[in-house]
Amino acid sequence: MTGLRVGLTGGVACGKSTAGDILSGLGIPVLDTDRIARELVEPGSPVLEDVIAAFGEAVRRDDGTLDRAAVAERVFGNEDDRRKLNSILHPVIMDRVAGWMNRVDGWMCVVIVPLLYEVGAESLFDEVWCVTAEPETVARRLESRGWTPEHGRRRIAAQMPLKEKAERADRVIRNDETPEELEKQIRILVDRIRKKENEG
Repeated sequence: MTGLRVGLTGGVACGKSTAGDILSGLGIPVLDTDRIARELVEPGSPVLEDVIAAFGEAVRRDDGTLDRAAVAERVFGNEDDRRKLNSILHPVIMDRVAGWMNRVDGWMCVVIVPLLYEVGAESLFDEVWCVTAEPETVARRLESRGWTPEHGRRRIAAQMPLKEKAERADRVIRNDETPEELEKQIRILVDRIRKKENEG
């Protein structure tokens, strides 16, 4: 049984995965729900078949794998399709998250949940941390990924506004500078929490 349970969220290209890697490097158990989502739709899985039933054989590749790009094209342009996909994936994902948190050992654990507020998962955690970045920073990072401005706008529009996520979060991590600056910020935060836990 672990101690402090942290849900880590944020906007597109704000640095959630980088923050997760830094926390993992500090010896804190980290689980990424995007990785769970990929595992859930591997060929032969019942969840994959549920997705195919909802969106049709057009989203299954010839090799039997899910055409993630085709699904993304559907859900990021259609609110109903996005809700449909979330209703298939997220209950299973959150069930796995709860099981993992009950098994993991440590004074703190972190789960990266991009759509934490959107799917109402905040009650699973003791604290929610939100990684944010300025719009100009996000645009630059998306461009470096090869995303078109339109693709980026659709992805961002599919999520709760970043300002609202930050306002609802217990702690906000701003990530507009270098990875080294992000690591420094996270180290200070973790040290402060650990000190408070030890004092308590």
